[in-house]
Amino acid sequence: MNGRLKSAAHNFAHWLSSRNNDWYGYWALGIILASTRGGNIANVEFSLTRGVRRQNGGVLGVLEEDYRRFFAAQLEKQSVPPESASDAAAVFSFDRSRTAMRVHVVNSR
Repeated sequence: MNGRLKSAAHNFAHWLSSRNNDWYGYWALGIILASTRGGNIANVEFSLTRGVRRQNGGVLGVLEEDYRRFFAAQLEKQSVPPESASDAAAVFSFDRSRTAMRVHVVNSR
């Protein structure tokens, strides 16, 4: 089970950080970065499990729901019950002093 959960997390992380992370024709990471500029926000976190919402409404709220569905599909592909990932999140950290971006993708307990 643990290996399949890690595989699902790896597949999700790989897709999330790739150019294929397209959302309605736009690069999702660019949308997330753009949403942080106005409020000078350094981190954006999306819950990937049921129950907890970290984004309330707006574009990020819809994106969180889409990420949650995609993560659930990855779990299903690996035959992992959703309750096995009791707390999973995608956390994006932006460092504006550099051009680099770090993505901490899945933390599952």
